[in-house]
Amino acid sequence: MIHYDQFQLIQKALTSTAQEIEGHETGQSAQLAAAIQDLALAQAYIERSEHAFLMKESYHHRLRF
Repeated sequence: MIHYDQFQLIQKALTSTAQEIEGHETGQSAQLAAAIQDLALAQAYIERSEHAFLMKESYHHRLRF
């Protein structure tokens, strides 16, 4: 299972990658569009996973008390 701090590291890596891709020449627009789409999908996955992680932690916390 991925921990919350790993989500943050993945998000930073995705942001860095996106910034690097945006710095490339515009002649690579098809590759750029595909990479941006991949990053958007990865970001959505992270957000869903992060939400599931936080919900699970909240549920476990409620069970303890």
